[in-house]
Amino acid sequence: MVLHPEPFGHVERLHKPFDLQALLKGSSAYLSLFGLGCSNCAAHVHNALLSLDGVWLAEVFLWERAALVAFDPKRVE
Repeated sequence: MVLHPEPFGHVERLHKPFDLQALLKGSSAYLSLFGLGCSNCAAHVHNALLSLDGVWLAEVFLWERAALVAFDPKRVE
């Protein structure tokens, strides 16, 4: 993996409250990611996933180039 410096400064990660009961009844997916080069890239992906309606939880793993997403399958295609 080629790492590049973070030229645009620090990206704040979004936080979204969620209902534990809904989370337990929902679905989850493990996504493969390509092109992550720094923690800001990972934060942008995290924020983009969390901004989707129906996504309750998103965790991006920079070194594994993967994300774990918990969501409502009725609201996310």
